[in-house]
Amino acid sequence: MKRLLQIFSLVLLSVPALAARGATVYQQPNNQANFVKLEKFKPKGPEVQLNHPHTFTDEQIRAILRSLKYSKKLILLKESKNRDIFELEYIDKFAPYLIEAFAKATPEQAVIWSVVQKRPYFIIRNDKLTSVRLWIVGDELHMDFLKVEAKLQGDYQAKTTGQRLIDEAKGVGVRIEPQQGQKFALDTTDTLIIDLKANWPQIADALDDEDERLREEAELAKKGKKVAKSPEASSAAGATTLSTTSSTTAAPAPARPAPSAKDQSDAQARLTELKALKDKGLITEKDYDKKKEEILKDL
Repeated sequence: MKRLLQIFSLVLLSVPALAARGATVYQQPNNQANFVKLEKFKPKGPEVQLNHPHTFTDEQIRAILRSLKYSKKLILLKESKNRDIFELEYIDKFAPYLIEAFAKATPEQAVIWSVVQKRPYFIIRNDKLTSVRLWIVGDELHMDFLKVEAKLQGDYQAKTTGQRLIDEAKGVGVRIEPQQGQKFALDTTDTLIIDLKANWPQIADALDDEDERLREEAELAKKGKKVAKSPEASSAAGATTLSTTSSTTAAPAPARPAPSAKDQSDAQARLTELKALKDKGLITEKDYDKKKEEILKDL
């Protein structure tokens, strides 16, 4: 009996120690890259204290995550639909686990969030890993981005080699851009500091409206460029010139600018990937012809 009591006492003593080291709030089955965990953490500064546990509302945490943006330049890239750091489907999935993690966190723990977002480029699989450490000091949420848009290669879900591939994944160097109520830490641009007193639903909605305007402007600029290059536009320009001058000689249509070396290289890479998919039977001949025509039109 005495021996049993000693074992029971050791178990009770070990529970707080385990909790202090960390705990898993969520781990996706068969995908070790998707999780929310607690880990032991000490922020810089001898007098800095973590304001944990903390209660987030569902609306607040979702709005904060929606407000996180990359540079505006990203929205102009062909492969990018928006500049959101986190897509809505992943915010919807992980927001409840983040709320639970902060409710359980002790003043000695930070929250670690790792998520793989599937962001296909063209029709090619393109899994990107983002991981971030989160903690609260006073009324400010600190988000330290450990990996941003890190490209995952190979079978990162495999039990034997998956963790190595996850650890080796490197970010693509996309720049995070602070928005209203956000600022970089003093010593790094990898850490965003979020003002928890700000009206985040209002800020997030305003940013979404701004991104929609940027998308529309980029699309109009792209259409205008195509119209300017089209034979019909060239003919119309020539007709206008003839009607406003007394010249009887037809103005030659402007020559179409030759595609840049980068555009040619990008198109060649996409065509090679497309042909490989067709050869493997992953897409039909009809899909192949359609996508090939789209690539060539972009030149």
